[in-house]
Amino acid sequence: MKSDYCIIHGSQNIGSVINRLHKEELLCVIIQDKGSIQDLLQTIQWYKANMNFSIHVALNNDKEKLEVLTRKHPDITYLVFNRPVSMGARINAMATECYSTYFLVVRSDCQLIRFDGGALIDLLRDNSQACCITPVVKNQLDEVVPTLRIPVFNQKNEIKTECECPDGSFESHVVYDTLYPFWGLGLYKRAVFQRLRGMDEQIASSYWQALDFGARSWLFGFPIVATNSLQIKFRSKLNAIEDISYSEGTDRCFAKVLGMKQVDGRNYLERWPYRNKLRLLREEVKPKLPLYKTDYHHLCESFKRP
Repeated sequence: MKSDYCIIHGSQNIGSVINRLHKEELLCVIIQDKGSIQDLLQTIQWYKANMNFSIHVALNNDKEKLEVLTRKHPDITYLVFNRPVSMGARINAMATECYSTYFLVVRSDCQLIRFDGGALIDLLRDNSQACCITPVVKNQLDEVVPTLRIPVFNQKNEIKTECECPDGSFESHVVYDTLYPFWGLGLYKRAVFQRLRGMDEQIASSYWQALDFGARSWLFGFPIVATNSLQIKFRSKLNAIEDISYSEGTDRCFAKVLGMKQVDGRNYLERWPYRNKLRLLREEVKPKLPLYKTDYHHLCESFKRP
């Protein structure tokens, strides 16, 4: 990935630079460019005005846009990708470059409408194995989008999920289990994210990247949760639809998630559905067999529904 992007570091005073060399930052905000230049400028300005954390922006190489951004906001860091890359590739690169304990992944076409920082950090600290907190997502009409994902096991050896709506109120603090971070959005624990080797960039689809990451996280004992203490609203979207069609690399997800079976506490390769995927089983599953805490079938049985 290093050869696919360049970094434009924000201008900082010498005190800030020295402080960051000696002390890891608590949190970094990662903004994915997903709209117009006006959307991105508005989003950057909001985070600068409302959150005292460093900001990183991930965007494609657009000279005119970069010129405007670096002129108006020279104090933030830009990761500029030389070619279009997947959502997972962007998040992996940003996680490598941010040097913070936690990182928050958002989009330029969204507005952060609730961020109970203390409660969120406490949730990640209290649950030492937690990997990620995903937000409640609302559309432009303030309607809650069904972003909770519950894993379902079927006899066809496929990975299926059911959708549920979380509580979108502002008064309560409700925590749910969810299989993966919807559209990659959420507050991540950087050390756990990197321990899991991030998202699989050999999978082309953003949906399957997120599902693969979330399922691996759960199977290796690192839960993912959603809470209404973190809420995001799309400025101009009525629907948030995932493309679940199979694409290049989807078989990697199937092999890693369904290629292990646990019997009496012992882990075995599940060969039957993947006789044509033996290379993937040998390379991706077998070396990691001791790391699996459960298999997909048991995960589906024990998963907490809202």
